[in-house]
Amino acid sequence: MTVEVPGVKKSDIHLEMTEQGFCLNAEGEKFKYSGCWSLAHRVKPETASAGFSDGLLRITVELAEGVKGLEVPVD
Repeated sequence: MTVEVPGVKKSDIHLEMTEQGFCLNAEGEKFKYSGCWSLAHRVKPETASAGFSDGLLRITVELAEGVKGLEVPVD
């Protein structure tokens, strides 16, 4: 996942991951980003890693179990 958080320092980013989503708080000089996102599938929060570069926070995490969908034909 990638979240845009321009204008903040890496040290001012606070990220919490759960099995069902993540919450992000980041503070710049004159503003604050704050939000929580739900994920469509459960993940393993202990496998999460994050990197920050050029205003982009990239979060990687493993799925808790495989996801198999049913392919729907498109007419």
